[in-house]
Amino acid sequence: MRWLVVCVSLVVGYGQKIYDQRVYGGGMADVMVRAFQDEAGYWLIGHTRSRDGLLKRKGYDADFWVVRTDRRGELLWHATYGGSGDEELADALLLPDKGLVLVGWTDSPELSHGKKDAYVVCLDPLGKVRWSQAVGGAGNDAAMGVGLHVDGSLWVVGQVGSADSALRPKSYGGLDGWLLRFSIAGQLLRSVAFGGSENDYLRLVIPWSPDTVWLVGASDSRDGEVHNPLGKMDIWLVEVDGQGTFRRSWNFGGSDFE
Repeated sequence: MRWLVVCVSLVVGYGQKIYDQRVYGGGMADVMVRAFQDEAGYWLIGHTRSRDGLLKRKGYDADFWVVRTDRRGELLWHATYGGSGDEELADALLLPDKGLVLVGWTDSPELSHGKKDAYVVCLDPLGKVRWSQAVGGAGNDAAMGVGLHVDGSLWVVGQVGSADSALRPKSYGGLDGWLLRFSIAGQLLRSVAFGGSENDYLRLVIPWSPDTVWLVGASDSRDGEVHNPLGKMDIWLVEVDGQGTFRRSWNFGGSDFE
């Protein structure tokens, strides 16, 4: 299965059409998760299982995939990132210097510490790896969102299922929402979990100011840092300070699943 990028309204001057569509991929599943535009063209970011077409990979496992095009959609370069197992992308961030940060999960045995780990890859503007980190324990852990703090550090959110104390110093059980902080050079600065006795997830991080960061996800808990549960699975908004310390949280929803 190939994925398709469609540009419907890309016009210049007097309405002259530049292009309608471009297709990138191979014979298996190729998934675009994020896209960015700059003055030079487009970044298309996701993961792939293909081994043909553009992809000349071995094996059938998924890898992170970055496609760089010019403004007309013509391919400039593309690259895959990962190990011998699966890597699936959840989010990406375009840095001010046109580098990229890719986040998701990996189960490659040479990268991970257990079943699945959060996987963070930082690239330079030409796709060369600046640094990469697989963070996790014996259980299932994943990164789902990334944001840039005003000081240049990176916030990464997701879920943690591992009980390793260094990664999850406080746990109420089940899956917890997970907040990681990295220096721009790739040093892990902070790992903290939030949640209750059921399953809690974080999907989006919004660095709001030097002293306020917003986290968005979902919660099925009724205790711990989940202060006003409304139903089975609620939308969950968490406020932390600039160091990642919990301040307060809110739930939104009804009596059923949100």
